[in-house]
Amino acid sequence: MKLFSKAKKAPPASESIQNLRQTQDMLMKRQTHLNKKIQDELESAKKLNKAGNKK
Repeated sequence: MKLFSKAKKAPPASESIQNLRQTQDMLMKRQTHLNKKIQDELESAKKLNKAGNKK
């Protein structure tokens, strides 16, 4: 219940869909980036372990 202002109007469906698609695209790029970083760290850890440096 709002006492001093009007209720906000819902954005049009097309705008909401576009916003969701942009968010989905950003999250997919983020996931790809994080997966690449994970693979890089695993490769680095394997190389260091193979070399005998277990820090």
